Amino acid sequence: MASILPAGSRWRAQARKRGQSIAKTLKTKGAAEAWAREKEVEIDKGQNAVDATTVTVGDLVKEYREMRDESDRAVKTKSNEY
Repeated sequence: MASILPAGSRWRAQARKRGQSIAKTLKTKGAAEAWAREKEVEIDKGQNAVDATTVTVGDLVKEYREMRDESDRAVKTKSNEY
Protein backbone atom coordinates (compact mmCIF):
# COMPACT_ATOMS: atom_id res chain seq x y z
CA MET A 1 0.00 0.00 0.00
CA ALA A 2 1.37 3.40 -0.96
CA SER A 3 1.38 6.51 1.18
CA ILE A 4 1.21 9.96 -0.41
CA LEU A 5 2.00 12.80 2.00
CA PRO A 6 2.62 16.53 1.50
CA ALA A 7 6.25 17.57 2.02
CA GLY A 8 6.38 21.34 1.86
CA SER A 9 5.39 22.31 -1.68
CA ARG A 10 6.05 18.78 -2.94
CA TRP A 11 4.59 15.31 -2.37
CA ARG A 12 6.35 12.30 -0.82
CA ALA A 13 5.32 8.89 -2.14
CA GLN A 14 6.23 5.73 -0.27
CA ALA A 15 5.44 2.33 -1.77
CA ARG A 16 5.48 -0.65 0.58
CA LYS A 17 4.72 -4.16 -0.51
CA ARG A 18 6.00 -7.66 0.26
CA GLY A 19 8.50 -6.38 2.79
CA GLN A 20 10.02 -3.83 0.43
CA SER A 21 9.83 -0.09 0.91
CA ILE A 22 10.93 2.72 -1.40
CA ALA A 23 10.17 6.46 -1.29
CA LYS A 24 10.54 9.46 -3.56
CA THR A 25 9.55 13.14 -3.43
CA LEU A 26 7.81 14.54 -6.52
CA LYS A 27 6.39 17.90 -7.60
CA THR A 28 2.71 16.96 -7.88
CA LYS A 29 0.36 14.65 -6.01
CA GLY A 30 -0.64 12.98 -9.29
CA ALA A 31 2.99 12.27 -10.18
CA ALA A 32 3.57 10.83 -6.71
CA GLU A 33 0.53 8.56 -7.00
CA ALA A 34 1.58 7.36 -10.47
CA TRP A 35 5.15 6.67 -9.33
CA ALA A 36 3.93 4.72 -6.29
CA ARG A 37 1.57 2.58 -8.44
CA GLU A 38 4.43 1.87 -10.86
CA LYS A 39 6.73 0.74 -8.03
CA GLU A 40 4.01 -1.49 -6.54
CA VAL A 41 3.49 -3.15 -9.94
CA GLU A 42 7.25 -3.71 -10.29
CA ILE A 43 7.35 -5.37 -6.87
CA ASP A 44 4.33 -7.56 -7.81
CA LYS A 45 6.14 -8.64 -10.99
CA GLY A 46 9.09 -9.77 -8.88
CA GLN A 47 11.34 -6.83 -9.63
CA ASN A 48 13.01 -5.54 -6.49
CA ALA A 49 12.52 -1.89 -5.68
CA VAL A 50 16.02 -1.86 -4.22
CA ASP A 51 18.41 -4.76 -4.65
CA ALA A 52 20.06 -4.93 -1.24
CA THR A 53 22.58 -7.53 -2.39
CA THR A 54 24.22 -5.18 -4.89
CA VAL A 55 23.68 -1.71 -3.41
CA THR A 56 26.28 -0.65 -0.87
CA VAL A 57 26.40 2.37 1.41
CA GLY A 58 29.51 3.52 -0.47
CA ASP A 59 27.60 3.42 -3.77
CA LEU A 60 24.81 5.48 -2.26
CA VAL A 61 27.25 8.07 -0.91
CA LYS A 62 28.95 8.35 -4.32
CA GLU A 63 25.58 8.76 -6.04
CA TYR A 64 24.55 11.39 -3.48
CA ARG A 65 27.77 13.36 -4.00
CA GLU A 66 27.33 13.24 -7.79
CA MET A 67 23.75 14.47 -7.50
CA ARG A 68 24.81 17.31 -5.19
CA ASP A 69 27.65 18.28 -7.56
CA GLU A 70 25.21 18.41 -10.48
CA SER A 71 22.87 20.62 -8.47
CA ASP A 72 25.63 23.17 -7.70
CA ARG A 73 25.46 22.27 -4.00
CA ALA A 74 28.86 20.65 -3.63
CA VAL A 75 29.57 18.33 -0.72
CA LYS A 76 32.73 18.93 1.27
CA THR A 77 35.11 16.01 1.76
CA LYS A 78 34.50 15.98 5.50
CA SER A 79 31.12 16.76 7.00
CA ASN A 80 32.63 18.86 9.79
CA GLU A 81 34.42 21.29 7.43
CA TYR A 82 33.07 24.81 7.08
